[in-house]
Amino acid sequence: MKVLIPLFFFFLPFQWALSPSANVDLAIIRLVSLGLFAYWMIDSLVRRRVYFPSGWPTFFFVSFFFLALSSLFWAEESAFTLRKILFLFSFAPLFFVFSDRWFAFPQ
Repeated sequence: MKVLIPLFFFFLPFQWALSPSANVDLAIIRLVSLGLFAYWMIDSLVRRRVYFPSGWPTFFFVSFFFLALSSLFWAEESAFTLRKILFLFSFAPLFFVFSDRWFAFPQ
């Protein structure tokens, strides 16, 4: 994990894209962020210490996503809103990865 997070930040400016269908461009970094979360989850389960943060940072994180989801109710173009929500949710698991890495347990 010590190598993967700096590598993630290194590749963040380079937005290579896949085209799974005619009108969809999927940035590789979104898949990498989900893969990084999956690796963190498997590693945490193997070590038997999964850390889910509590307190104000988690409250603000969850409230941000409720506000983003509430935009579905008054959006004129629901397809664009759904794409925004999927974009935000593809990076959301990184909150747990980074909070575990820097706030949970000193190494």
